[in-house]
Amino acid sequence: MEKILGLKSGGKTTLGDTVMIFSQVNVSQNIENIPDQAALFIPSAAAVKNAIKAEAESRAEAIAAEAEIRQSADGALQESVGAKVDKISGKGLSSNDFTSAEKSKLAGLESSHFRGEFLSLAALQAIAGSAGDYAYVDMGGGADVTAYVWDATDSAWVEQKGVTTAETPASVKGKYETNPDTNAFTDADKGKLDGVEANANNYTHPSETARASGLYKITVNALGHVTAVTAVAKADITALGIPGSDTDTTYGAATTSAAGLMSAEDKAKLDDMEANAGNIIFKVGEVYINV
Repeated sequence: MEKILGLKSGGKTTLGDTVMIFSQVNVSQNIENIPDQAALFIPSAAAVKNAIKAEAESRAEAIAAEAEIRQSADGALQESVGAKVDKISGKGLSSNDFTSAEKSKLAGLESSHFRGEFLSLAALQAIAGSAGDYAYVDMGGGADVTAYVWDATDSAWVEQKGVTTAETPASVKGKYETNPDTNAFTDADKGKLDGVEANANNYTHPSETARASGLYKITVNALGHVTAVTAVAKADITALGIPGSDTDTTYGAATTSAAGLMSAEDKAKLDDMEANAGNIIFKVGEVYINV
């Protein structure tokens, strides 16, 4: 009889690992000796207890490890579910949803008919087009870009008439300056402005002390600005020959040799005289003389 012990991972031997294999039993062996030899293969109670305990611990560890793995997986799943975007019928998962209106607008575009830009008309004519196709020819060297469309009837590229050429700085400037409503800043205005020195118009009018009405002597500079103000004194007046105090003046009656005032008597005589009282008229022939 042979005794075979199998070892599991972790180096622990369980009760199930003890296997007895009977092989090549000596037929001559006394049957009565079998129980004694079999006792060698029956584990003790302590060995059975240890094996059961080891099995229980191994299973507990496996269950704990499996629970930890499941908990981790559940956490990852919950995180993924929490971050998911609910699907809406007719919508994708992008926030930039492509609407029916945008679909219609895109369908109406003719960008698919644009055949590109060519360096010469010959290069464009080397390809065939289809109805609705168009292209540009730019020969460079300051030449304007010309638009061509495919004439399906004649199977040829034809220049698109009535197309405005690209604006240049010179053309924009000319249109701007000739428009009467723009109040344009012209080259002449720029030249005039360039001729003005910096801060030439930075003028500050000089200030002067406010004064009440009165008689003052003032000093004025060449720019017409008052630079000094002084109140007029009596000495300034007398310096002009005006008496410094009131002076009584006595005038006598007028005489034939000296000017003077009219006397009361002369005034009375004058008042008593009638108009033309002193006129004497002489008649000489048919002529009247007024003396």
